[in-house]
Amino acid sequence: MDKEQQQNNSQPEQAGCLTIIIRLAWMILGNGILFFMAVFIVQKRAGILLDLVFWAVVAGLILTRYIDIKVFHGLTADNKPATLKDWRKYTLMLIVISALVWLVAHGAANVL
Repeated sequence: MDKEQQQNNSQPEQAGCLTIIIRLAWMILGNGILFFMAVFIVQKRAGILLDLVFWAVVAGLILTRYIDIKVFHGLTADNKPATLKDWRKYTLMLIVISALVWLVAHGAANVL
């Protein structure tokens, strides 16, 4: 009986750790990668390959946020349950800001 209770108690902890990892991925890690990709684009490091990686990271962030909301019951900044409306707003904002950063990075690369 003790083993069953221990197994049941460990599952929420594992889900909690995975939830934290997912949230850190879309909140911090992904945005940091986008920042460095933009810097590398300015430095003209690898041409179109960096563009592909940049937009793949954007797509990965969108998917990660979706998984956070649908699977791990993600929260908003107000600690309220996030909905698909929040996901759509996040997706739109991420695409617009990413496009602006990408354009600025390419503009800076052409000037330098």
